Amino acid sequence: MPKIKDDMKEQLINLAHKLKRIPTNQDIRDNLDTPNKVYNHWGGMSDLYKDVYGFNVPRKADRNLLYLQWTGNERSLEFPDKKHGEFDYKEWLRAAQTTQALHNKASHKQDIATIKINTTKPVALLLTADWHLGSISCDYNTFLRNHEFVLNTEGIYMGVVGDTIDNFYQFNNATAILQQILSPAKQRKLLGEILNALMEKKKLLFVGYGNHETRDEKWFGDNLVARMVEDRIPFFSGKGIVKLYVGNQLYTILVTHKTGSNSKINTLYGAKMEYARYFPSDVVVTAHTHIPAIESYYHYGAAQRAGLPLGGESWLIKTGTYNVDDGFSKRYYDNGVVCDPTLVLYPNSKKMVPFMNASDAILFMQAIR
Repeated sequence: MPKIKDDMKEQLINLAHKLKRIPTNQDIRDNLDTPNKVYNHWGGMSDLYKDVYGFNVPRKADRNLLYLQWTGNERSLEFPDKKHGEFDYKEWLRAAQTTQALHNKASHKQDIATIKINTTKPVALLLTADWHLGSISCDYNTFLRNHEFVLNTEGIYMGVVGDTIDNFYQFNNATAILQQILSPAKQRKLLGEILNALMEKKKLLFVGYGNHETRDEKWFGDNLVARMVEDRIPFFSGKGIVKLYVGNQLYTILVTHKTGSNSKINTLYGAKMEYARYFPSDVVVTAHTHIPAIESYYHYGAAQRAGLPLGGESWLIKTGTYNVDDGFSKRYYDNGVVCDPTLVLYPNSKKMVPFMNASDAILFMQAIR
């Protein structure tokens, strides 16, 4: 075996110079008269490569590249200042913790928000969504009239539950993109002015995500609508819980644009599932389907009898839309319905009176004062 190895060393060196690379097993079989017991036994070949080239040759290494590292008598290559990176996982974990802390410090994101309306009189909470500003099928006349009503009427506040703009950059149907009468950039400009007007009059309590706004997250990695309000009022990027104090009375409101459970027969099925599985709030507000509904819901009576602040009477609410002539909805569902459900909330006792529109709620408030 030593004689074979010595012969193999010389043959390997000569073959390497001839091929201008480290020979492969196939090169050896094709060019050298090598006993089977050597070239078929990897352990023996590995020893030979180590003796000839001065380093271990991995079993599946690319010998064309390894040849560049060979320091034979007639060919050499050195990298005297080759930098080798160091990776200390503890250092990286500490850096990640520092960056995470800075991110959390700078973030406006919240899932639970406390809002206080300092009053001794009942107030009206208008819940709205699916404006789809920019769409050719939006009812702009009704939207502007209702918007002005909120701005100019005492005692009414608004919560928005997503899909404020159409926001089509890309879609699987070009019609949705081409039938926008305002570009997405102009839609955001318009929306920003509307939200600013509401916030300046202290009418806007919160804004929630919608699937049309979150398209920005897919295309830009950010929610541009969230940036319009996050320094001034709560924005919910997912399910949000509002702890709303009207005077001294606390009302809890669960807000989400879409639910994981839907039924074409039972419009409020998803809201019931959110109440049962996520949070048993006084009010559950959902949107997205463009068909409004309100339903009283009595649940967890035992909790009420036990003196716990949950259960009993709740209200499930599905908002309508201003996108009343949307072709997609008409093709697969039905025309959208303009409806901003509104609750009258009392300040000194838990009492909620729902209406299908804000004007009726205001008439009721005027009558009880």
